[in-house]
Amino acid sequence: TIFAALGIAADGWKALAPIFVASLVRGRRFVSSVAALLVWAVCFTLAVTAAIGLVAQNRAAATGGQEAMRTTFASVAAELDELRDRKERVAQVRSVAEIEAAIAAIFARPLSNGGTVASVSTQCATEITRTRTACADIASLRIELASAIEAQRINRRVAELEQDKNRLTGLGATTEADPQAHLLARLARGLIAVQDVGLGLVLILVCMVELVSGFGPAVLVEFARVEGMRSTITGRSLKVADVIELRPIGDVYEYMADCVRPAPGASVAVAAVVLSYAQWCISRKCVPLSDADFLGEFERIGRSELDGRVRKRHGVFEGISLVRLITASASSAAPPQ
Repeated sequence: TIFAALGIAADGWKALAPIFVASLVRGRRFVSSVAALLVWAVCFTLAVTAAIGLVAQNRAAATGGQEAMRTTFASVAAELDELRDRKERVAQVRSVAEIEAAIAAIFARPLSNGGTVASVSTQCATEITRTRTACADIASLRIELASAIEAQRINRRVAELEQDKNRLTGLGATTEADPQAHLLARLARGLIAVQDVGLGLVLILVCMVELVSGFGPAVLVEFARVEGMRSTITGRSLKVADVIELRPIGDVYEYMADCVRPAPGASVAVAAVVLSYAQWCISRKCVPLSDADFLGEFERIGRSELDGRVRKRHGVFEGISLVRLITASASSAAPPQ
């Protein structure tokens, strides 16, 4: 349970950390950004290793059964070929029943002095001159009987193996265990081994999943932010040149980094801040936000991300000073004071 909770926490931080890092970078909190990136790197590495193990296990489970079936099929085919070779080497003319009947007939053969071959020689266990010839024939028949019994056993085993082979063939034992890996290896002209292809597929799948889950939320949040800023501009009357040139939007974070400095005890009129932002946008050749949207974003940043050190009171912003823009384009395009 503890490890599962840690894994869930790591996956959550892996997805949310890029969003926080982007916000910290915009706020010029570089030390915090580096710390967040280090934690994210650890979580991302943990997620990748866990995903590699999971994907490899699933892939092994998918191909392991087929591979085991192919191994069994190969074993059956090898044993079947061996038994067929042995069967060809075994000399068999008559069946087991025929040979046993011939042996019984010799044992029952009567002798001139009384008795039979079986009774006089004790089933050819005792060497007797009168039964020597008959027992020699029985010895030859017994050798033939052993060959017949062996051939009979081989025939039964061959029949069983052929049934097993046909059953495995019907289950698809002759197909490749990993057709995708074999196809890619063939397309690579043998430059990549089949085992390496399987490993590469695992790594590609894991990287795709982890990169999408790690950076997807940050991309969506940033896209929503940009689209939100664009939607605020669509309500304003933009200049034709702005629409034709598709100029970028003036980012409040960048403006504050360039033109605003902390100054405890100082204050700047709201109108002066708006005018400074407009001049900055002109110098950057970007489209400014509306006054209301700019002031709302400016106040939000000062309140939430600058720990309240920038406050709006009675038509002025307290705790800041402005850096004057000294650019020809700004001075020529700025409205008269």
